[in-house]
This record gives sequence, C-alpha cells and structure tokens, in this order.
Amino acid sequence: MKTLLAGLIVLCAVPALADLPVNGCYAVDFDAAHLAAHPGQGVASLRLWFHDEVPGQTANRAVAVEAVMAAQGQAARDRVSGLTLTQYAYCDPSNGRCGVECDGGWFDVTTGDTDIRISTANFVIGDPDVCGGESDLAEVAGTETHYVLAAASVDACEALWNQHPLPEPGCYGVDYPDEATGQGVLALRFLVDTPDPGLGAPAYAVLSATLGATLPETGRAAAAHMAGAQVSRDVWCRTFDGACRGGGWFLISSHGAGEQLTVPTLTFAGRGTRYFDRAVPGTAPVVHRLTPKRASQCRWL
Repeated sequence: MKTLLAGLIVLCAVPALADLPVNGCYAVDFDAAHLAAHPGQGVASLRLWFHDEVPGQTANRAVAVEAVMAAQGQAARDRVSGLTLTQYAYCDPSNGRCGVECDGGWFDVTTGDTDIRISTANFVIGDPDVCGGESDLAEVAGTETHYVLAAASVDACEALWNQHPLPEPGCYGVDYPDEATGQGVLALRFLVDTPDPGLGAPAYAVLSATLGATLPETGRAAAAHMAGAQVSRDVWCRTFDGACRGGGWFLISSHGAGEQLTVPTLTFAGRGTRYFDRAVPGTAPVVHRLTPKRASQCRWL
C-alpha cells in the first residue's frame, strides 16, 4: 500500500503540459477610442496564426504574428507607425511559451473558451530590412503587456498563411551587354538547391541557394579591386516573407517563366577585406529579372 501511495504522489507531482491554442487564427482590433484611452499602446491590431511547424506533426507548434502599428506608444518611439510588422515564433507545449530565435523574446499563452491571452515583456516584431522597421509587442521593455485575442476565421489571417512562393530547384540567370545595363554587374546566376528530404516539409519552407555575379573590369568593381571577378554568396530563403538572406538580403518573386530579385543590399566578399555591394548604397533597390538556365551555366557556383 505504501508503495502504491508513493507512486501516486510522484504522478501528482508531474506538472501538466500547457494548453496551447488549437491551430487557427486569433485576432484583435483596437478602435480609435481604445487607443486614445491607452496612449502607451502602439499596436492597432494583432493577428496570430497557430499551426504545426511540420504539418501533421502536432508535437512541434509554431505561430506567425502580424501587427499593424498605431501612431503612438512604442510604434511612435520606434518610428514604425502605420507599418505592418511580422514575426515567426516556435512554441513550447511544456510551458505555453512562444519564442523568437536569436534572443527575439517570447510571450506566454493562456487559452480560454473562445479566446486567448498573451503576455510579454519583450517580443521583437518586424525586421529592419524586409519590413522597414522593428518594434516590440511590449509597450515598455521589461514590463509585461497583455493582449486578448478572439478566435477568428482563417480569412483574417490570410496574409500569414498565404505564403510567398519560392523558385523550383535549378539554375536561373541573366546576362547584360555592359555594366550600365547590368547596374554594376555583367551577369548573375542563382542556383537553388534541392530541399533535404530529411528535413520534412515545414509549414513555412526554407531553401538554400547560391547567388553568383560576374563583375566588370571597370566602375565600382575596379574601385573595390575586384575587376573581372566571379564572386558568389550562399543565401537562405523562406516562404514566410519571400526574402533571401546572407551578407545582406533581397526579395524574390515570380516573373513570368523566371524570377525577379529586388536587392536593397547584398555584399560579395573578395580577397582579404575587399567586398562589393550588389546594390548601390543610398539608392533605390536594384531589380534583376532572371530566367531558367541550363545546369551547366551554374556549375561554377
């Protein structure tokens, strides 16, 4: 009997897993009257899309977050008023906490009958590059802020689950007759890798690729002591925002039978400390339209 009771005591001491929300959309919108009564609040609306990190594998959960920023509070402080900022976080079912990689903060989730409550003292939202700015769901860093979101139709979260398409594996490229038309390069090659089947099929896919450039003999390439060089950069791209990163970043989108690259900044390394930025600093992003090429044309990457 004593053995049975001891076993029961041990079982009762094991904490229950946190009750994460069921997969789906949760939303809240704040009207002008609410914002006027809460001048420290910089979030005008909030959308959360909970899902399995890999469809069908319910043990690993994730959440995509979208916030429309108001013209007050932390939004005004961080100069992101009126912007729509996004973030992606992974959820731990053992404690009901969803966190951003690379010390981007976290929020705790409490599930109700028809709504959820999130609490955070630091949750970075946005991206200074892709989204045009960055802020925090917490109104004051280190002080908890709470939001209550109601279960909503999937349409309310369409911007989160409607993913940006990525190119199929293969070689893509463009050749220019001279430096002027190529905006500083003579050719670009974009080699998209075949996904690793061992990684599964995540809800928001990530692929690896290599972007290569043939530089001219003159102009900025010559000034960087990289005249005539063939240079390359490994990047990774994700369907969550349609952006590729690695030594800078660029957006990728379909263009007819090819792909369009919009490059605000992307550096290629040369010998020693030399580097060449694909985009011209301080100017509008450079746009390249690439078409499918034979595999042999990407062999040097």
